[in-house]
Amino acid sequence: MEILKEGRVTIKENGEDLEIHIKAPRNWFLFFFAGIQFLGFSIGLSFLIYDMLANFSFGLIILLIPLSLIWLFIFRIVLWGGLGKEVLKFTNETLTIKKKNALFVPTKTYDLGLIKDFWVENEKMSPLFLLYFKRKYINIGSFGAIRFQYDDDIIKCGASLNEVQANYIVTFLKEKGVLSK
Repeated sequence: MEILKEGRVTIKENGEDLEIHIKAPRNWFLFFFAGIQFLGFSIGLSFLIYDMLANFSFGLIILLIPLSLIWLFIFRIVLWGGLGKEVLKFTNETLTIKKKNALFVPTKTYDLGLIKDFWVENEKMSPLFLLYFKRKYINIGSFGAIRFQYDDDIIKCGASLNEVQANYIVTFLKEKGVLSK
């Protein structure tokens, strides 16, 4: 288990069930920067709402809607970057992937019998940093080092894992008999 260092991955076995908890990728500079923006937007929105309640204006409502959406977007980044966790739960017949503290990302359940293959492929960083940022922090549901084929789709999970850690998890799952070899 020394490969899974820094407490990033926790493996729990409950009888026949197996849970793998993977912390979200941490970028402390981004978390700090987004946290400062979140605080500033929170204070600004509270003043704007107070002003709107004191003297109603249609212009303030038009201003409030996009600022609230920006606030929600920043809140999503702060929540996922600070408290996010990906939970892979293997039962007898299903794999459930839940991204805790990731707003607007639904829990997904897959039938283990329909999963064709598990493999590891590291995400390549785009030469354009913003495309990499978009994939890692905005498209939370479609990022990861562990991949598997489900019907005609390729599903990704294990967002904060490097290639060695992801290989260790896939090998561990195959040795436990959770995945077909």
